[in-house]
Amino acid sequence: MPFNTTALSKDDRQAIEKAVRKAQEWQRLPYVELQIIVVSGAYIGERDLDILQDRRGEVVKRLLVKLGVRSSEFGDIC
Repeated sequence: MPFNTTALSKDDRQAIEKAVRKAQEWQRLPYVELQIIVVSGAYIGERDLDILQDRRGEVVKRLLVKLGVRSSEFGDIC
C-alpha cells in the first residue's frame, strides 16, 4: 500500500481474490477448515502507525467477507 493510505490497489485486490479462491478449493475437501489470519502493518514515517495498521487490517477483512469468508474463519494472533 502507498504511504498513509488504507486503499487496496487493483493488484492487491486481485491477489487476495486469487488466494481466497484457492483456499475455497481446499475447503471442499473433507476435514478441511479455513483459518485466516490478517497481519497488517505500517512503515516508520507514516502518520498514526497504530491507527493506520488497524484500518488496513479492517479493509482486508471487509474484502475477505465480501468474497465469502465467514468471520468465524478469522484466527487470532497470540
